[in-house]
Amino acid sequence: SKGACSACKGKGYIENYVQYFGETKIICSECNGQQYIDDVLQVKYCGKNIKQVLDMTFTEALVFFQNHAAIQDKVKLVCDLGLGYMQLGQSLSTISGGEAQRLKLAREMSRYKHRKNLIYIFDEPTIGLHSKDIIRILQVMRHIVSNQNTVVLIEHNPDMILSSDYIIDMGPGAGKHGGEIMFCGT
Repeated sequence: SKGACSACKGKGYIENYVQYFGETKIICSECNGQQYIDDVLQVKYCGKNIKQVLDMTFTEALVFFQNHAAIQDKVKLVCDLGLGYMQLGQSLSTISGGEAQRLKLAREMSRYKHRKNLIYIFDEPTIGLHSKDIIRILQVMRHIVSNQNTVVLIEHNPDMILSSDYIIDMGPGAGKHGGEIMFCGT
């Protein structure tokens, strides 16, 4: 917390309860929403301070960090998973479950980049995704499998199912109305 604004504790806003409106957020008057003290904001890399870097999207960061292979590899994974629109410093409380799952996937893939014989298990990774993002997820999963790993999906998306090497269809219904193997095979 050294370097963070002491008034807002690095949030950039102050939470306040207003009768009839409930919780409200007011831009911190101490740091003017910048989250950091002036001494920290004076430090710049390639003309940008920490706040400006964290406000970049992953797509912008891909260009900004083009001369730093270790950073760029991680940023590229996030972009490959269709999350290039997200900001580097975006609060986790503002992201969806699908976005969180893809961020975790990017973290795991970068952590175990050269390991083989791992099993990745995903529960509905395509929920709420645009068809372009589903194609990106398929490409990443093919990459995982080509590196001698296994991907197990619980999925309802037809494109994902058709791209699978092996399918186990459970049913005939959901919940207590399911549990039987309706089909298994290629």
